[in-house]
Amino acid sequence: MNCTRVLLGVITVLGVAANARAGDNSDYRFVIRPNLCVMEAQQQSCPAPLQAQWQHPLTQPRALCLFEAQTPNALYCDDATTSRGEHRWQALLTQDTVYVLKAQDEAATLAQASVNVAHLVTDLRPRRRYGWSIF
Repeated sequence: MNCTRVLLGVITVLGVAANARAGDNSDYRFVIRPNLCVMEAQQQSCPAPLQAQWQHPLTQPRALCLFEAQTPNALYCDDATTSRGEHRWQALLTQDTVYVLKAQDEAATLAQASVNVAHLVTDLRPRRRYGWSIF
C-alpha cells in the first residue's frame, strides 16, 4: 500500500483544508474534517466519520442547521444559545459532497464546506522482478 502512503503524505504536505466560503457572511466560520475520503478501486462508496464545526458572531444568536447541499432535510440543527456548534456523523460518500450551514428560519446559505472523494488508482503495469542484471 505504498500508493496510499504516498497519497496521504502528499495531502498532508500540501495542507489541504476545507475552508468555509461565506459570501456576505464572512463572520461565519465553518469547517468539515476530514475533507478528503480515499476510496479503494473496488469500493462503491467511501465510509467517512465526519465532524462539522462552526462559529458565528455573538451579536447574532440564531439557530443554525447543517445540510447536505441539494437535499431538503437538515442533518442537524442546534439551538440559538451559543455561538459555536459541532456535529459528528458517519457518511457514505460516492462523490464530492458540499455541506452548507443555514439559519433555521431562512433559506440563505451562510457558509459551505466540501468533502472530496479521491479514488486510489493502482498501478496496472507488471513490475519487473529485478531492475538490474549482471549479463
